[in-house]
Amino acid sequence: MKKLLLVLCLTGISLSGFSQSVTLQSSTYKIKMGHGAAFRAAVESHVDKYQKLGSPYEVTVYQIGGGKYNGQFRFVGRVGFSWAQREAAPQNTAEQWNNWRENVLPHIEEQTGFGIQLYRTMYSNTPLKSDDTNPNRVSRTMSMALKFAPPQEFWDVVAKYKNFWNKNGSSYIVTSAATGPNTLNFIRRLRNGVKELDAGGVMIGTWDELYGKGSYDKDMAIMRNYIVETDVYFQTRQPTLSSK
Repeated sequence: MKKLLLVLCLTGISLSGFSQSVTLQSSTYKIKMGHGAAFRAAVESHVDKYQKLGSPYEVTVYQIGGGKYNGQFRFVGRVGFSWAQREAAPQNTAEQWNNWRENVLPHIEEQTGFGIQLYRTMYSNTPLKSDDTNPNRVSRTMSMALKFAPPQEFWDVVAKYKNFWNKNGSSYIVTSAATGPNTLNFIRRLRNGVKELDAGGVMIGTWDELYGKGSYDKDMAIMRNYIVETDVYFQTRQPTLSSK
């Protein structure tokens, strides 16, 4: 718990807002060479049996394209849960774990990621849960590894993105790590697919229009001061592997 509270402080979350935080969790897996079809069949069977839509075990599965996790699968669950709801939610049963170990795990080379993320309402301009009915919906993530405890000037710039996205007509979710490496994620929902990226204008012009001439260069310099590494990738929902 002490480690979690430290992470909340590093990512600009006040302790008074801790109990009200909205969370999600994810696990990322690298699949063994040549096991793709078998992995998909095993996951579909497991999810259909144990992780029904609307249950506490509900899961959405994405395949990642690009970045350091290219080709891997990300399982996202407990979306929108508060910390209290997470504590009260049932854990996987022994039968569920045994089924996973016997049928899915043999096709996994390694688990490359696990973490709990905080949905940052004040920085996002779209709800955490998507209302997009496209079963193959796509999002683009820019994940930024941050230096230790970015100061308020960093978060002041992050807050400016919301108006910029609204002006551009883009839908973004912002999350930050509650566990694991200190990361901040800008997740863009591409309702019209990747072609939506072609419609974007020049960022500097819109930013300076909103915040004054020269503000783009100044604000981006502040951002760069506290970002260690950036990873950009797409996530495509896998309808046959996700809860139904």
